[in-house]
Amino acid sequence: MASIFEEQNQPLLLRCLVAQRMKYAKAKRIRRWELFLVASGVVLDLYASYTEFERFQAFCCLFAVVFVLLVRYLDRWANNLRFHAASIQQYFDYSLFNSRISATRDQWAPLPIDSEILEQVASVSEQQIIDEKVNDWYSDYSDKEPDCQVFLSQRENTRWSIRQTKRFFIFCIIMGICATLALLGFGLYFDPRFMSVICLLCWFFPLIDFFATVYCRLWRTIVNMKAIIMTGNSLEEKWCSLSPAIRASRILEIQKALFQIRSSGASVPDWFYNIFRNSDQAYEDKVATLYKGLDKRKGRAI
Repeated sequence: MASIFEEQNQPLLLRCLVAQRMKYAKAKRIRRWELFLVASGVVLDLYASYTEFERFQAFCCLFAVVFVLLVRYLDRWANNLRFHAASIQQYFDYSLFNSRISATRDQWAPLPIDSEILEQVASVSEQQIIDEKVNDWYSDYSDKEPDCQVFLSQRENTRWSIRQTKRFFIFCIIMGICATLALLGFGLYFDPRFMSVICLLCWFFPLIDFFATVYCRLWRTIVNMKAIIMTGNSLEEKWCSLSPAIRASRILEIQKALFQIRSSGASVPDWFYNIFRNSDQAYEDKVATLYKGLDKRKGRAI
């Protein structure tokens, strides 16, 4: 049987990776629109603090309420796109992993049928495959047993994701604190009148709601990925003492948890991802190389 590293560059699978990236990218664009609405509201609010027109100030307060409702709608739209993107990734993993753990298709649910996948990847061009650089998605674990290759690929995916999410979480905290302090400071400094302060406070509620939603989603994603890592640690420790059927069952549990994170967890903007992409890939390649040096005869689990 060919290794995962060899099989992952099949044309259909590469198209799947590009298609899921396109859907994730669209979901991230929607998130940017949400950020644009926040920024627009801040500008309107600061302008309202200068004007004497109470009607305009009232309009800003009303827009703050409308903003919350609009963001909720955009969230649902983005989440739907993320679910479809995660389903395509699930199909990609199923195509590579399932023959190595001998599971049934139902155990991978939710899983798109072949015709749905073909419809979604048909528009992907060869140039897009080249531009997106999706070759060699997983590192080389060819010297390991088939089910071990699956497990190590899952571990790689989790390590990569949690590093990015932690970095972005810290970045968002810093930006959120700076934005809140700037809004409050500028507003109170230039016009501390009662009506202006009330207008400013009205904008604080949707602003806090927006950042709180982002922070909670990022934190839940980190917690869930830590749980996957702990599950993986336990499985690796007992690997040699478990039967192939039990190992396959545990691998499927990890896969379902990964799907939940991919479909409903926090997303990292592409520009932020690209900053660390090369260094993260070099790190994972190094880890894969070090795994090759492990010897089970010396007490290693894998």
